[in-house]
Amino acid sequence: AVQFLVETSPEEGLKAALAMTSSKSLNDRQQALLILGELKADAAIQALEARLDAAIRNEAPVDTLFELLAAAAKQPSLAPKLAAYQKSLDPSKPLDPYRECLEGGDPLRGADHFANHPAGQCNKCHIVGNSGGIAGPNLSDLGLRQNRVYVLESLVNPSAVVVPGYGLTMVTRKDGGSVAGSLIRETETDLVVKVGDPGVEQVIPKAEVASSTPPMSAMPPMALILKKEEVRDLVAYLVTLKKAIAGGH
Repeated sequence: AVQFLVETSPEEGLKAALAMTSSKSLNDRQQALLILGELKADAAIQALEARLDAAIRNEAPVDTLFELLAAAAKQPSLAPKLAAYQKSLDPSKPLDPYRECLEGGDPLRGADHFANHPAGQCNKCHIVGNSGGIAGPNLSDLGLRQNRVYVLESLVNPSAVVVPGYGLTMVTRKDGGSVAGSLIRETETDLVVKVGDPGVEQVIPKAEVASSTPPMSAMPPMALILKKEEVRDLVAYLVTLKKAIAGGH
């Protein structure tokens, strides 16, 4: 309705869009910001600029940050502010460039991405409920175990925290031999590595190990495959997964 009003009566549409930025509805607030991005009125640009200033101070609502940045990108006069926002991100924090992906996504779209995205192919490796692959951890209860920050990090930097049994490692023995496979567990005295498919566990005494590589996830960083909006939707979906798994992980 507001979009139609913008097209038929721009001045009234602008007032409606500005008012909608304070709506109790998240979808309305998101849509209002996108509409402001299409308007060239000073009031629209000023509203976006004020919110960008808050984002630079890390005080802007995260659940509408994606729309704010998208709207500001359509306003040439806000390019310096957008650059200032990018400069405000902490390079020592790998998740800072994905701050807008933490909240505000659509879990229904996320479920569709999980099941059907042609490049992501999440369900080829992960089980949710009664379907999916087993190359990666079962995610059916992920929302019971982890928060949004963990989920986002798992998507954009999968090797930051690797679930035991799913990290690939290379173990070099002192005799010159090597073993490559999934690190199942590590004790004070041994490394247990699953080799091959379906996999045979090999117990390697640490006394025989010259070196081993840290476990690395076989999953590619999803931020290189998916759009940020798709990553945000996936986060929104994955945190809703709260079906307890019999026997746990």
